[in-house]
Amino acid sequence: MILSAPLFLSLSALAADKDEVVREIERGLFVKSNIGSTVMVTPVNLLSGVMTVQIGLGQEFIDKERFSVGWEAGFHQSLFNGPEFDVLAAGGVPAVVQGDIHVLGGLAGLEASFYPVRRLGVGLMAQGGVFLAPVLMDEVAYQEDVVAGVFGGVEPVANAGPIPVFGATPTIEYYTKLSHFSLGADVAVLYWLNVGLAIGPTGYLKYTF
Repeated sequence: MILSAPLFLSLSALAADKDEVVREIERGLFVKSNIGSTVMVTPVNLLSGVMTVQIGLGQEFIDKERFSVGWEAGFHQSLFNGPEFDVLAAGGVPAVVQGDIHVLGGLAGLEASFYPVRRLGVGLMAQGGVFLAPVLMDEVAYQEDVVAGVFGGVEPVANAGPIPVFGATPTIEYYTKLSHFSLGADVAVLYWLNVGLAIGPTGYLKYTF
């Protein structure tokens, strides 16, 4: 049987197409932006979350159809309302914080995810990092009225310097039909050393290159 040239070329192109891997979902190097809030679980009612934002960079270095592993690192910011000064002055609160705080820091983590269906990933990320909570009041007033006056010379631990943090973050991710974009949610459960336990639910937008 002799095939005409156009038919032969069409069959060859079809065979080549079958050999190509078509990826509707992109994994690899990505940037990720989170927004949400953080709640301090312990000490109870000492800090109430206002807003949490984070921007990060990461990469999946194991990429299977149903499983992936990747790293992620990001810059973190959180705002908290703390106890009012008259509450501090009245005593009865631990020497944790001078009042409202703005937390700055960095987090890094390693995540493993499973994909029960094509566009949905469920994972768990182990995280660690360092936070800082600079004093948001006049330094002289802080030393005289808060440290020396309220806490008897003991500086609140959240404002005393770097705060090591570590914990785990369950995550869920949906890969949109725009192949480089995905949406998701993280629930960071982090222990701030000598401060307390915090839970930070955030939503995120992720772009994979």
